[in-house]
Amino acid sequence: MAKVYGATKHSGYALLRTVSATESALGNAEKTAAQLANETVYDIPELMNSMEVRISSNNSSASGTAYFYAAKSEDDIVLLGSSAITIGNQVASSSKFYVDTMTLTDRWITEVKRVDADGNDGMSRIVFDTSGYDNFFIHINYGTPSWNWDVEISGFN
Repeated sequence: MAKVYGATKHSGYALLRTVSATESALGNAEKTAAQLANETVYDIPELMNSMEVRISSNNSSASGTAYFYAAKSEDDIVLLGSSAITIGNQVASSSKFYVDTMTLTDRWITEVKRVDADGNDGMSRIVFDTSGYDNFFIHINYGTPSWNWDVEISGFN
């Protein structure tokens, strides 16, 4: 029997969306497949095993709450987790500032990992196993209307 080798493919960061108006967490009645049409959804590639998410803002003192969601194809939505987020001093190539503090409430099938998330002016991220889900999106709730947030994703299979 011949050996089969799989190559790991890494994808670079891509902008999922810019959030320019505060968004509340979805209520239980909103977590339906029909809601996906109202969201900026990332369609997770079939072989992507893991995703990484980073967030930056145009304001160096911004803070808020991020809500991470996932759904199987044409199925209802689950809350992957939520996190209090605070901007630090590391500047992104977009001239925005990266989130450097994340306090995560994990509600996912497998562990959601926080990376560099303890307020040291680095680039905080969450990393999670996609667990066979097909769609990912995020809401960010924050207080100051002039702030906006870039949500970028990366992954590997």
